Amino acid sequence: MKKIALLLLLFCGLMSAQVGINTTNPSNASVLHLESLNGSGTHGGFMPPKVTLAQRATIPVTAADDGMMIFLSDGTTRCVQIYRASSSAWVDMYCMPIVGASIIYYQDFEATPATPTLTYTGGSGSMSSGNGIFPSAPMYSEGAQGYQVSNSNSTLSFDPIDSSTYSNIDLSFDLASFAGTSGNGADGTDVVEVLVSTDNTTWSSEVTINGNNNAKWSFAGSAVASGVYDGDNTPTNYAPTMGGNLTGPNAYSKVTLSNLPAVATLYIQVRMHNNSTNEIWVIDNVVLNLN
Repeated sequence: MKKIALLLLLFCGLMSAQVGINTTNPSNASVLHLESLNGSGTHGGFMPPKVTLAQRATIPVTAADDGMMIFLSDGTTRCVQIYRASSSAWVDMYCMPIVGASIIYYQDFEATPATPTLTYTGGSGSMSSGNGIFPSAPMYSEGAQGYQVSNSNSTLSFDPIDSSTYSNIDLSFDLASFAGTSGNGADGTDVVEVLVSTDNTTWSSEVTINGNNNAKWSFAGSAVASGVYDGDNTPTNYAPTMGGNLTGPNAYSKVTLSNLPAVATLYIQVRMHNNSTNEIWVIDNVVLNLN
């Protein structure tokens, strides 16, 4: 009966150019009008499609899909996003922290950073904003700013965190590679590296991401460079299998490191190296999750 009623409702909606759900009097200004109170006397909400980063990459969006909405649920990320066709990118409408026992430290590189803030020192880069040239996509993964490095060997040293009372400690951040010309991009010697220390003296390289033959990609890629902390200074290495303009599973747009040590002073560094002003690494949304 519910299916028949829904079909009748949709048919009537097509005839009148409006569709109402839980209402027989949809707004003349709407194509689809939803009311929260249903026939059984209970209220409900609107649930957009929920997808992971990998699932989002399989959505066959085109310019005609400008404004499409999803709910991205991937790792520590919980964001309502819309598709912006002009830059071929999913743009955050709102992102929320995970509620519960977790304490999440953020560095989102915004003018007013999210709290609790994962503060940092050092780094010879600068804030990025607007769209890049190659690819023509936002130089940030959410908000309005990211952190960019070009023609430099730059190390961000994050201030120590007391993780001694937690058992699950994870790090993640978003990554993109931009270029100033079509013939540039990240090469094999260009690298992003995650290092960890418990004493600010002895450092262990845990994850590295290299370029390949002028590789460039936006924050919309679905490949994840993931590592598990072991402290042996032998990193898990990732690199695209090809160069040029990369998308989807060829583009490492997320970096994660799990099982970090539970210590009184946990130090983390992100090092970015490239050797041309037309090669640009950009990171955004550095998140340290303690649970």
